[in-house]
Amino acid sequence: GTLLASTAGDPQGTNDTASLWTAAGRQVATLTGHTGLVHCAAWSPDSQLLATASQDGSVRLWDRTGRLVRSLPGASPVFSLAWSPDGSVLAAGAIAFTGQLPGVITVWQRDGTKIRTLGTSFTGGKFLNLAWSPDGRLLTAGASDYIDWGADGSQMAILRQGGSPAWAMAWSADGTTLALGDENGTLAIVDTRGTTVGSAQFQSDVNALSYVPDDSGLIVGLNGRIQFVHPLDPQNPAHAIWSADAADDGHVAWSPDGRRLAIA
Repeated sequence: GTLLASTAGDPQGTNDTASLWTAAGRQVATLTGHTGLVHCAAWSPDSQLLATASQDGSVRLWDRTGRLVRSLPGASPVFSLAWSPDGSVLAAGAIAFTGQLPGVITVWQRDGTKIRTLGTSFTGGKFLNLAWSPDGRLLTAGASDYIDWGADGSQMAILRQGGSPAWAMAWSADGTTLALGDENGTLAIVDTRGTTVGSAQFQSDVNALSYVPDDSGLIVGLNGRIQFVHPLDPQNPAHAIWSADAADDGHVAWSPDGRRLAIA
């Protein structure tokens, strides 16, 4: 909680740096070396390494002072990063801009050793979501299709196949369910085998999803609206907890203790 990493994605593709800041707002370092737009950044759970990923296909690891530790090569633009909960493994989600625009997930050890490459089918070329389950047993990736793999790389389940791009994805804190929300306003709650255990249909895109840390509720970010629903019965008005107006996409984040919610 003492350092903030930021990237500034420029639609013209001119911003190929990231920055480190103190909590008080003082810039500590500018991270240079990528040769394309820096799409994402992710701190290791122990706060000792920052991973950044770029349109140039590479992933770079930096220490807390902004010194480059190592560069992990790649050929396709990387859109997402996810450290395993124990910090021993980093997954990078890229999109291959050929054929059906598949997702390409590369899994690396912390020391830069490549472990394996996994893949999803059609992504649409816009984004690729990537997240480990809270216990680190499963890795999920997808855009239109969503797949679960075990930590050993074995495919466990197809959670969603085809349909509108699902921009919003969130694991429950207990790791038993995954919430997916798409451009058509469809919210699906699926278990780790891909079985739907809850669903709802909204009148706008589902742009953001976030479980309360104790799994007692699920925030759904819509166009101009935030709704707080029961995770297993999100369509039932009787189980609607509250709602609030929000500007535009309604992105959300819970404080770690689950007592406060930030809406942007």
